[in-house]
Amino acid sequence: MTTESASLLLFDELGKGSGIQEVLTLASKEIFHNPILLTNAAFRTIAITDDEFDDLVWNEAKKNGHFSASTIHAYKDDRSSHKLFAQKKSFIYSSGLASRIPRILSPILYGSDIAGYTIIFQTEKKLDENDLHLVECLNNALRILMIGGHQSPDLNLSVSEYEYKMILDGKATQDELEEYKSRSKNPYTVISASLPSDRKGKQYASYLIETLRTIPGSIVFPYRAGIFLLLNYTDCKVLNKYLAEIEQAFTRYHLRGGISNSFSSLSTMKEYFEQTLAVRKTGQIIHPGKSLYRFSEYLPYEIIDLAGPQWCESAISDQYRQLKEYDMLHATDFVKTIQTLLECGYNITRTAKSMNVHRNTVNYRLEMLNEKFGISIQDTSLLESIRFSYMMDTWYNRLQHER
Repeated sequence: MTTESASLLLFDELGKGSGIQEVLTLASKEIFHNPILLTNAAFRTIAITDDEFDDLVWNEAKKNGHFSASTIHAYKDDRSSHKLFAQKKSFIYSSGLASRIPRILSPILYGSDIAGYTIIFQTEKKLDENDLHLVECLNNALRILMIGGHQSPDLNLSVSEYEYKMILDGKATQDELEEYKSRSKNPYTVISASLPSDRKGKQYASYLIETLRTIPGSIVFPYRAGIFLLLNYTDCKVLNKYLAEIEQAFTRYHLRGGISNSFSSLSTMKEYFEQTLAVRKTGQIIHPGKSLYRFSEYLPYEIIDLAGPQWCESAISDQYRQLKEYDMLHATDFVKTIQTLLECGYNITRTAKSMNVHRNTVNYRLEMLNEKFGISIQDTSLLESIRFSYMMDTWYNRLQHER
């Protein structure tokens, strides 16, 4: 078949209002006489013809809806792939994964970007140079449908972004998770944020994501009506530098973000993403003026919230109850003095400055604690118990009230 007749056939099909699957099926039966697979730029299956044959790539695309990480990396490690990924040219691939069944690999270009890939498998008719011209005709037709809004939102993700999304969705296979473990090097940190809810903010959402993508080594993409960001640094100074930049961006666009604890294996990334969601909720209640909330800093809040009222009630110490009642009746600050003293590392001068009182006032209160309640500054375990009781009592009541 000539390119002219192929183009007429395909665009006549488009004129009927046919979709991607119909166009692909027509091309398979009338032009190439071979099975065809269409993927997005991240090698996720968009459409596939109704054929059955034994091939690793075909089976993955049909069964899982995407290529496995090992398959993608096998493609990239093959020297032949330079034509596809670097030169962005169609070619007949017959080595590596295609040593048994040759296939055409053809990028669908949209400007200088790759919108997807057309893959034609040689199972019936032998592929030749003319087919490389014909596949461009098919790509022209498919490009119209793909760019015309027929794709789901995540089809524009890069290969690595789509891999991370599959982990977050819990759809990565065990083999893929094992491979991610072996690829893990430096500690990872996850950040999530909700997208702006106002109209103006939504207009800037894409720009914000592109701005965050300029951070070296970062992975950023929209996820769950929000923004997912993955950082991978072993140097704390470098990490904190970029966290400061992210905080500035979030403040500018009125976003609230959560920061996970660091972790070393991508296979556990989903759990750390959930940390960011939890700390975002808690952080906005406790400190609504902040833009970024670290999970490690709000861990006590999370524990108290998870523990529930019955456990918190039984865990509060009698000494704290006694001091709280005395403070309420006599307008004193014994509980606050203990709390501030521990926060200031048992430094009397810093404690006095923090409470805006004279250091002699702090010394007097500590003497009264010992004489009246038998609470000595030397008994650090007891002081910590009172402090933790104060945290549970105050924070849990506040969380319950706010939620």
